[in-house]
Amino acid sequence: MTSRLVVNNIENDTGVTTVRLNPTYQAFELDSAERMRIDSNGRVLIGTTTEGHASADDLTIATSGHTGLTLRSGTSNNGNIYFSCATSGGDEYNGSITYKHSDNTLRFATNENERLHIDSNGFVSIGTNTPDVSGNGTNYVGLTVISSGSRRGFIEIGDNQNADTGGIG
Repeated sequence: MTSRLVVNNIENDTGVTTVRLNPTYQAFELDSAERMRIDSNGRVLIGTTTEGHASADDLTIATSGHTGLTLRSGTSNNGNIYFSCATSGGDEYNGSITYKHSDNTLRFATNENERLHIDSNGFVSIGTNTPDVSGNGTNYVGLTVISSGSRRGFIEIGDNQNADTGGIG
């Protein structure tokens, strides 16, 4: 025998909330409109009943206008998105996107290391978090590429057919 709990029409100060428990999903409605669904695969759907692309369908957020996700952290803390393939060690943070509120920098990491850094003045550096750009930071924008080990920093300019048509080394 299967037990089932059905909760309907909970009235509160802001309107009527309905929770629908179904064998294939749970839905949460507010004022007769479904706002969130958890399906039988564990996917969370907000503002939609249709999951996203199969490679990124665990959380789908949809609206009819501009749509976004906000990560709010303290003024001296970081907002982070981590890409992981394990539950411990370095594989827990193979890749990441970090916004540091303490210095207003945006950082991208691969293979556990920061690779791209955008500072608060808009300077972009690859391979270092310290842009080496001449000037006082108010009248210049720049890109710094720093090499490591036996590799050389290089910016290549070319087209699809002949990628070695130009470069800055």
